[in-house]
Amino acid sequence: MMKTVCLVHQLPEDQPSSLGLICCECKQRLGCEAPQGNCRSFWESQPVISNGDPCAVFTLAWNNFRIRSLHPSTAWDELERDAKEVLNSPHC
Repeated sequence: MMKTVCLVHQLPEDQPSSLGLICCECKQRLGCEAPQGNCRSFWESQPVISNGDPCAVFTLAWNNFRIRSLHPSTAWDELERDAKEVLNSPHC
């Protein structure tokens, strides 16, 4: 299963943060230089990676900082499955 990849640093997004999973370089930069301005988030495109699988690019953007992530086409399915698990948990 393909995981998300930071397009700025070409690293896996496997570091927890208040923004969700980000790469280690973005996490280090966030710790040293806080983003300025309002955060905007949007799906940029739906490219096809080298093995032919469709994917999408998701962006978080501030005035001085941008995180661009490559998400596999299965990302929506995984997010929906995770959301259902949370909603069906006895803690809700």
